[in-house]
Amino acid sequence: INGGSIITTGSQTYGDSVTINADTTFRSTTVGDITFTAAVNTLNSASSTFRNLTLYAENGVITLTGSAGGNFGSVTAFGSINAKTATAAKNISFNNGLSLTGTADNFISAGGTIAFINNLNQSSTGKIYLIADNTGTGTGTVTFTGGIIISPGAIDIYYNPNTFGVQDTIYSGSGAATKYMWIVMLGGASDTTTRSLASLSNGGASGSENYALAKDIDAAATVGWNFNSQYFNGFIP
Repeated sequence: INGGSIITTGSQTYGDSVTINADTTFRSTTVGDITFTAAVNTLNSASSTFRNLTLYAENGVITLTGSAGGNFGSVTAFGSINAKTATAAKNISFNNGLSLTGTADNFISAGGTIAFINNLNQSSTGKIYLIADNTGTGTGTVTFTGGIIISPGAIDIYYNPNTFGVQDTIYSGSGAATKYMWIVMLGGASDTTTRSLASLSNGGASGSENYALAKDIDAAATVGWNFNSQYFNGFIP
């Protein structure tokens, strides 16, 4: 599909893989669903450029099933959404409530920020993974204008906090989430404020919080950290 808008008064169903070569909008204007049963890929193979996808089901449900999700540029979705996997190179914004059911785990991953304008409702036994900044640039978080309602599953959030070492509140509402702050770099030997292994080692970040590596980090230099007058202790978590 080479861009533009696909607008119908009824449902839209795409049974084969869909490739978006330019920014594209799929819209159902009355009572109709938008369903992708195979992969949706917005990476233009000729230019290696991610394209933006807008999904707008005014009175219907947007469904991404199986491996659908592909590689998005920015995704903006209006309407109820069922997703197993949604991956974006930039930001994902869910402008209406997102309800997840079933037993499978659900993965929503973005190169930037994941934004929920309304509630995220989790009524499945599967786990939800919200992964912001999936390439470890140091920019990207998860935001909620609404809240999270979780029963009986669980949710993990991976993000960049405002202050490294201090968990952001992120949301209000029922249900608890486990939050992991990204470590995106090695850092200098004396760093205390960067999103780095060094800040964690030097006490600039609380050692009692949850952290995760956003990408592979060469930590060989830590062998020369934290000299105690006799020898180097290296990385001290």
